[in-house]
Amino acid sequence: MVGAPRAERAGLARRLPRLRVLGIQARWQPASLLVVQTGNLSRLERHWNCRLTTRGRKSGLERKVTIWFALGDGVVYLTGSKSHPHWCKNVRADGRVTLEIGGEQFSGTARVVEDAGVAAEVRQRFVDRYFLARLSRPFGGYTDSIPVIVTLDPAPG
Repeated sequence: MVGAPRAERAGLARRLPRLRVLGIQARWQPASLLVVQTGNLSRLERHWNCRLTTRGRKSGLERKVTIWFALGDGVVYLTGSKSHPHWCKNVRADGRVTLEIGGEQFSGTARVVEDAGVAAEVRQRFVDRYFLARLSRPFGGYTDSIPVIVTLDPAPG
């Protein structure tokens, strides 16, 4: 917390004891976003969307998109439409990504799933989690989307 503005250090200092009791490691980040990383992601199940930040494959600029997600053990599953959305192309070019879920920020490495069996399992997670995905299945939804697995970086410290 060195170098943080005094008001922000005070606010984070009040929250840290509660976070430590929950077994969550936290560190201060200047963007006034609490960065939290831990292996147990079940607390994020109540959120429906995540904010994915990739690096543009041509421009090199940050690109953000809000999409659905599903959780695994230390990984986050994403899926893009079959028409190869730009964020999937950016992930293929540079797998370093940032996810924001419920005000918590995670960094990790994303990869597009090539194995058909694993891809089907990832798509099934979305069908199980989202009602609209279940409704779209009989019409071809989530049968040929592009699955992506984000392996989260370990907790700092």
